[in-house]
Amino acid sequence: MPLQAIKMQKLLFFLTIALVIGIFYFSWLPDSELSSESYLPIWVLNWSNEYVNIRTAVPFFVLGLVLQTKSGTLKPINKNSWIYNILGATAIVVIAEIGQYFTDERHPDILDVFFGIFGTLSGIVSYIIIIKLVKKFKNEK
Repeated sequence: MPLQAIKMQKLLFFLTIALVIGIFYFSWLPDSELSSESYLPIWVLNWSNEYVNIRTAVPFFVLGLVLQTKSGTLKPINKNSWIYNILGATAIVVIAEIGQYFTDERHPDILDVFFGIFGTLSGIVSYIIIIKLVKKFKNEK
């Protein structure tokens, strides 16, 4: 495997870990309105408080993109990889929601599980569309 592909795999691995840690961190904060997070821009706080369930889908959209990416190349997509990626993301969102049960001022929400799955699926579909467009434009040249 070329050195560049190995570096890309390491980057994707650490990005996945960072996303999962971020998901757990924000899911398990005592204040669901994120008002204690003074480093976040006001517009992000306002948007996330207005669209509570959609804010769950956003990090899972990125997670779906990252999970579907394969070592930074345009390899054919494994037919079963999207199933494993959705199952993995579902496990992450379920763990995050179960953790809210043990966090003061928070409560699990089944809609968050569905929005997490929807976000992951949207990321995977977006990845597939991007790869097909890139291949199409490469073949036209």
